[in-house]
Amino acid sequence: MRYVLGSQEPAVDGGPRGSGFIPANHLQANRLIATFNGGFMASHGAYGAMADGLEALPAKDGYATVAIYSDGDVRIGNWGDTISADGDFIAWRRMRVWLRMAQSTSCL
Repeated sequence: MRYVLGSQEPAVDGGPRGSGFIPANHLQANRLIATFNGGFMASHGAYGAMADGLEALPAKDGYATVAIYSDGDVRIGNWGDTISADGDFIAWRRMRVWLRMAQSTSCL
């Protein structure tokens, strides 16, 4: 899984922006499954976004986060709780929602 910052969003005025392009090494046959364009604009709350070391919007504690780590692990959790700010990330993206974590691992 990869996340690429857009050339216009997400970003704050005068802030860093991404290329909006999929890196060439990910355009190989049998590697790219799907792409999509979408998400919240900075004006919708500036919940946070980072890719390849470029932080377009700072993170906010407590909000749902999809985090992609340098070892390829992908985790979904709440920033500052189940997703620690000191992780070795390739990218992360924040959403306006909170995740309610289950208190039990029992399926019954």
